[in-house]
Amino acid sequence: MIVEKFLPLIKTGKNPIIVNISSTSGSIGRRSRKGGGYSYSASKAALNMITKALSIDLKEDGITVVSIHPGWVKTTMEYTENAPLTTYESIKGMKKVIENLSIEETGKFFDWEGNELPW
Repeated sequence: MIVEKFLPLIKTGKNPIIVNISSTSGSIGRRSRKGGGYSYSASKAALNMITKALSIDLKEDGITVVSIHPGWVKTTMEYTENAPLTTYESIKGMKKVIENLSIEETGKFFDWEGNELPW
């Protein structure tokens, strides 16, 4: 809904990019070691589907659409006290990935280091 509301403005941008913050928890291709986390994983998988669908719909307009996994980051969320990344490290990495995106990457899923992830 946010993209729909801001689309006229996004279309006027130079090298417009839409970035959805996802998680590897939403990657069906990586789900092989453990289950659980159903609601969170399902919401991130849905976000990834939205990313893919938007990338198809907006490619002709020259708008790049991607999902990015920020990594396991120390935050106020539960179970992150042992996370290896600080918010600064995660954001710095994501910023670098975003700055190097082009329309050729539209519809892809990356981590904060620029590695492509499976859907």
